[in-house]
Formats: sequence, C-alpha cells, structure tokens
Amino acid sequence: MITDQEFLRISAWLKSHYGIDMGKKKVVMNGRLENYIRKNGYKSFGAFMDALEADKSGKLERMLVNLLTTNHTFFMREFEHFEYFRSVVLPWLSEKESVKKDLRIWCGASSTGEEPYMIAMVLLDFFGTQHRFWDTKVLATDISTKVLRQALEGVYTAEQLSNVPEKWKRQILIAAPWSLLLDWRNMKDRSCRNTIRTRNLSGVSGGTFWLMVKQQSG
Repeated sequence: MITDQEFLRISAWLKSHYGIDMGKKKVVMNGRLENYIRKNGYKSFGAFMDALEADKSGKLERMLVNLLTTNHTFFMREFEHFEYFRSVVLPWLSEKESVKKDLRIWCGASSTGEEPYMIAMVLLDFFGTQHRFWDTKVLATDISTKVLRQALEGVYTAEQLSNVPEKWKRQILIAAPWSLLLDWRNMKDRSCRNTIRTRNLSGVSGGTFWLMVKQQSG
C-alpha cells in the first residue's frame, strides 16, 4: 500500500511535470500502480520514483503517465459542441482563410483518437467537394503515448462507431471484409485520414493554429 509520503511525492511530481492533479486520489493511484510496482520488483513506490528520476531514457516516466492518466472518450461525445463547431466556428474560419485556405486545429487530450477523427469528419462534411482545395490539418496530442498509438492505428469496432451518422459511414469509412472493424487506413476518402497528425504533448513545437480544442475528462 502506498504511504502518505510516497503519494505526496508522486502527486507533486505529476503536478510539476504535467499539470495533473491527483492530490485527492490516493486510492486511485495505489490501484493503478501497485501491480506494476510488485511485478517489476520494486521494493516500494519510493524505490520506483528513485528509478524513474534516474532513468535518462524517459521510459519509466512514460510508463507512469500511461498508468495514471484517464482516457475515457467515444465517438459523438457531446456532439452539440461539434454542431456549434460546424454551424458557427467553421463558417467564420472559412471566411477568414478564404485566400490561403490553410486551416489547422490542435486537439489536446485526444486520447485514443475519437475526437480528432470526429473533427476531421466534420471538416470533410462542412467543406464537401471543396475540401480538396483546402489544406486542413488536425494535430492530435496527448501525454499518454499508449493511447496515441491507438489513435495513430485508427482502427475502431463497429460498436464503437455505432453512433456515427450513417451518411459519414457510407462516405468516409469502409468495413474490413473479415471482421467488424472499421479501418481508417482503408478509408474511402483518404483526405480525412490525411488530416490527422499525432504527437506526444512533449513533442509539440511552435506553430500557428486557428483553434485549440480539449475534451473534458470524465
């Protein structure tokens, strides 16, 4: 069981390095880390943190973040936000960028990719046949490298995509022939797939974005 001192040490480290506040989640932290600590032969949570802070490769740091971050999301979550994006924000942005036709959106806390792909689908639906004349990019970032790998893979089950409008499924997605997977790598419309770029948050450099969106955890 994690001690109060160990809990405060890990909480302070997460807060200072990533802005993650787990100050009232001692039980959650213990539950997510205890098996890993035991399985990998660390005598205590403190011993693990000693190893992490001495690890120049960053491997243990990434492992800690992957274990402790919550990545709950799904397609069509809080769709009213996307409706506002389509009906209010995109008309304004398309007018502002009518000459350059360069539109870049940063999706923070993108988790396993549902939200940035939703943004890409809304972009494709909004611009329609004019989409090919626009350079639209969605930068998907997350502090968890584990979920970013899932987002980059871009493979979702039919159940996960059940709430996506049928129109978008027909126009954008294609089902794998031997399974219930809908695979973004085999998109009918590759312009949507090519819109997405994934990065670990620590790897984001300077750039110009018209819009930054972040889904609330929950």
